[in-house]
Amino acid sequence: MQFHFSIGPVQAFIGQSRRTRDLWASSYLLSYLAGRAMAAVCKIDSDNTITLPAVTDGDLHAYGDDSADALPDHATLPNRFVAEVRDGSRAGKAAADAVHCTWCDLANAVWKVFVKQTADKYGHGSAEIWRRQIEHFWQITWVADADAEFLDARKHWRAHPVLSEPGYHCTMMGDYQEVSGQVSERREQRRFWQELRGKVGDLNLRDDERLCAIALVKRLFPKLRCHRLGQALNQVAWPSTLYVAAWPWVRDMCEHSPDMACAYAREVSSRSEDAFSERPTYAKLRGVVDVIKNASDFAGLDGNYMFTHALANANATPIHAARADDDSDEVRKHLLAALRRLVQQAKQTGLGEPSPFYALLLMDGDQLGKLLENKAQRPAITAALTEFARRVPDIVREHQGHTVYAGGDDVLALMPIDQVFAAAQALRHAYRDEFARLSEKNQGSDKPTISAAVVFAHYRLPLRRVLRTAHHLLDDVAKEQCGRASVALSIQKSGGETARWATPWSYFANSADDGKTCIDALMTMMREGHIGASVLYRIRAMLGCIADVGELGPGKGIPIPEGFTNGDMENLIVAELASDRQRYADESPKSPSGHPDGPDKGLRVVASTLLRVMHWRRRNGEGEEYCESMLSTDGAVIAAFLANKGQEEDRT
Repeated sequence: MQFHFSIGPVQAFIGQSRRTRDLWASSYLLSYLAGRAMAAVCKIDSDNTITLPAVTDGDLHAYGDDSADALPDHATLPNRFVAEVRDGSRAGKAAADAVHCTWCDLANAVWKVFVKQTADKYGHGSAEIWRRQIEHFWQITWVADADAEFLDARKHWRAHPVLSEPGYHCTMMGDYQEVSGQVSERREQRRFWQELRGKVGDLNLRDDERLCAIALVKRLFPKLRCHRLGQALNQVAWPSTLYVAAWPWVRDMCEHSPDMACAYAREVSSRSEDAFSERPTYAKLRGVVDVIKNASDFAGLDGNYMFTHALANANATPIHAARADDDSDEVRKHLLAALRRLVQQAKQTGLGEPSPFYALLLMDGDQLGKLLENKAQRPAITAALTEFARRVPDIVREHQGHTVYAGGDDVLALMPIDQVFAAAQALRHAYRDEFARLSEKNQGSDKPTISAAVVFAHYRLPLRRVLRTAHHLLDDVAKEQCGRASVALSIQKSGGETARWATPWSYFANSADDGKTCIDALMTMMREGHIGASVLYRIRAMLGCIADVGELGPGKGIPIPEGFTNGDMENLIVAELASDRQRYADESPKSPSGHPDGPDKGLRVVASTLLRVMHWRRRNGEGEEYCESMLSTDGAVIAAFLANKGQEEDRT
């Protein structure tokens, strides 16, 4: 009989992550629990088989054998699976018991190694809080001899009431009480978290964090050399958003100014301990970007040491002076001065300063459920998905990124902003290639496609907000609004969203599959100074006036006014470009006057290129691309953002 199994809640566990290491750890742990459940189902009866996702006997052995050492270093399994079993009740009990026992074993290990001693000294009912939260967190659902929709219906049955927890709540997972349990004795609460911080380190527990049992498990379990995991995990090896954002600048400094970079690294090393937390990250990228060996110590610096505003923040960047007689505040002032000198020197040599933006890439196959309705094709589909997932980490790494999750048709990765488009296109091609043989056999059917969401996020933004934005872009914009097989992009600055744009892959990506995009020509014109970002916001305001809707917000467009032609819109843009050139005669964007037909013709080339990007494109129900009668400047704003390497730019 067919058996469906699911572990939840996913959003409460993965979505509520404060840092990249939380995101990785929670994704990894959920995947690991799913693997343990699958192994348990197959262990109780040799005839039981996992049909979705595709797993090998080696995979099941790795998750079922406590001494195994063959697990991947990122999440690969979804939170739900399908199996063919002989006894559904027995399979359900075995899978649920495996999840519960594995979770409790890990939680108990974290409690005994890190928390218990502190809880005994300063806690108030901490052991009971820990037990309550750990034992009642997971929502496990399964159905046997039924289709998948019955599993979704079963999730709506509540097996136990949701209780409101007392006391002060967790700073990561706000529905849960922080584990010290102290309510009236705030001094004891501070002592609790101060002692625990001293035990696990500032990197694992910041001064402003008060965590519940669940958050502490996902924050600290990678520090355990636990036989249940089959291998030791190094949580410190996961890069921060600051480091991912700074990476293009770090890479360029190593290549073009290694002496300056090394001098700064030596200065930091002589003054501050624990400043080189990114050495494991550097080691992973060393084989991809050979130039970083020119300044390896600089490449291993914590991302906070690349940004003056982060380094100046004592809470974000605690400094432990390397010399016993040094004052940490004085060390901070000294290092800030050294960093400002480095940035100033980098600007003088044309390398600029690091961008505070990184890219979060989320991808998901389109209408996979519809494909899986054909039971005869399921083995081929699952095999294609397995091979695609296997290729994902290498593709992401080749583009200098970091895989959080790669399982089935889902991808979640953190990328530098200058590599994310190439990575997304390479992943799209890999997905297409793995399904090519299946499409050939299934004549007349739609070719499987994949959609993507890219969020260019300021490192100061809460990670949970960035994740929510990415899921909204993927599900509601790329798939629903744009018609699937599309990419949706957003710029999320500290003050809010400044651009949101979606377009089909067939328009976004160059037909030659060479990694180029439809905004490359516009980006080149912007880098050469033919058009500045400020004029784009005035064109946006002009569109709002034409449509009598006021200023357009991100993701909003206007219908092309009746009677307006492309030539009319081009004339308006040319006039705005000419006005911009005249307004800033000495320091304005340069007119491409070198065009053989004169300056006006040059402006028309720019206007025509811009107008092509301003047109909305969508896919209809048959998967055909069409040009909608809507205009916006969002695609051009994203081009300007990337042309400026993610640096903030004045709109005036």
